Amino acid sequence: NARYQVTFAGTRLALTPAEFRILACLARRPGRVVPTDTLSNEALGSSAGAKQAKDVLRVHVRRIRNKIREAGGSSDYIWNIRGVGYMLERRAAGGRARLGSVGGLEVAADEEDEETESD
Repeated sequence: NARYQVTFAGTRLALTPAEFRILACLARRPGRVVPTDTLSNEALGSSAGAKQAKDVLRVHVRRIRNKIREAGGSSDYIWNIRGVGYMLERRAAGGRARLGSVGGLEVAADEEDEETESD
């Protein structure tokens, strides 16, 4: 069995293997949006339908956010970019996710509230 550890401000987070794989997948791409299907395939090995995969990810991400909050953090580390995927980035609540830039053009998206997502 592989061993893993995630800490927040020195407090160990008790993550399930699936939660760890999701967080690790996002951490390998900090500040970049990971499409829902990529995250589902890489972290969960899911071959389920798109709607079911989104629902499973939503539940896992909510649990990860709750565990970060319990350790003294806030939920503003994992961001949902509606209709696209998730990203791991620390910024102020209500901030904008910087998706990328070319020359002077910057592409950003507002953070979506996970509880009200309906796509």
